[in-house]
Amino acid sequence: MVRLLVVEQGEPNARSYIPKELNKMGYRITLLNELPVWKKEYYEKIILTRLRNWPYISQTMKAEHERDSFDGVFCYNEGALPITNRLAKLLKLPVISRHNSDAFRHKDRMRLVWESQGVNIPKYQILNKKIDVYALSQWQFPLILKPASQMGSNAVIKANNLEEATAKIDIPFRSDLYLDFEGEVYNLNEIYGIEPTVLAEEYIEGEEYSAEGLVIGGKYRLLGITKKYTLQDSQYFDETGHLFPWNRFDPSTWEKIQFQLQLAHEALGIENAMTHAEFKIHNGRPVMLELGARLAGDHIPVLIDQSLKIQTLKLAVDVSSGQLAVEDVDRVISSHNKKAITGIVFVSAPACSYGNKFKKVEIKDGHGVKILELKIYCSEGDQIQKPLTWGDTRLGHIIFTSEDEPSAQRDLERLQQHIHVIYE
Repeated sequence: MVRLLVVEQGEPNARSYIPKELNKMGYRITLLNELPVWKKEYYEKIILTRLRNWPYISQTMKAEHERDSFDGVFCYNEGALPITNRLAKLLKLPVISRHNSDAFRHKDRMRLVWESQGVNIPKYQILNKKIDVYALSQWQFPLILKPASQMGSNAVIKANNLEEATAKIDIPFRSDLYLDFEGEVYNLNEIYGIEPTVLAEEYIEGEEYSAEGLVIGGKYRLLGITKKYTLQDSQYFDETGHLFPWNRFDPSTWEKIQFQLQLAHEALGIENAMTHAEFKIHNGRPVMLELGARLAGDHIPVLIDQSLKIQTLKLAVDVSSGQLAVEDVDRVISSHNKKAITGIVFVSAPACSYGNKFKKVEIKDGHGVKILELKIYCSEGDQIQKPLTWGDTRLGHIIFTSEDEPSAQRDLERLQQHIHVIYE
């Protein structure tokens, strides 16, 4: 039976299905974690420590590996990727990257590497202090300001001119996330040692996508493209929905996408990982934005499973434990049905509901949409929180399936128009 060292359990709403499924699949799981553990029954062994305490972690995990060897080190949380890679190297198990993990964890360092290797990227500037924003005075606006080391779309904002940039620069610099576990509040900046560095980049017009793929022994394989939907008429870029797989690209654009993805992965030295690479298409040219060397978030693995009829999570674990061959993935890619589209729409709280008590969610006139799952993250009576450094408050999600891309797009828009949040 495969023994996995899982580094960090993740946030319950977004990641709870992962340890649950790993447990169902029969893996022996040892969890290395800092926060209190929810669902302890999923794990064979739990080791609690500060994730920044490398001397203790390295000594403890080396002794544990010698006592009862691990087959792989697995991580699905962005912040814990560096320590995961260090542990894999220490224990001589399949590594995420042969390079220093900073390059694939921090957006500013990722840009430096990509630029040196000829990857198509936006014009950028690294801001180490708030006063550095004035170095953008000669830039063409609008532009994007984002924390270099935060997770997701937290504190990623758009500035339409220098005056706006100077007024908003405090948002990405003070970005943080706080998690409440059983009454104890934890600060993610402190847990991961996140430095207050901001990346400024030119705003690229065009639709945004993400490439869901994996790397086995340094060889990249693309499973499919996700089309991303984000907030409209907002300074923030929170994602409101996704469709997978999206195949409506002409042959020339497909070739360019594949080339840039290969180049981006090779530049970061990715060796063994499921990856989630975000990019935009601007005038037929793919522009790489960032790459996560881990499973995609936002329940995208569930969309992949539904559309391709595979177990994405098992693929990711098999990659991290050296049990998957490139030929196995090639067979999956060549056999899947590219016409079945699976989508997700997030249930967002309207601004007028902030501070009020959640009651329920209703879908009015959603007829014709084949809904696979409706999940609500909160309970009746919970107070709806106002977002701090992001654009909306997610209350739940809806997963649906459609026959093809045009109908999937219509279904997504129909659901977005007819979701009603009831509060009091």
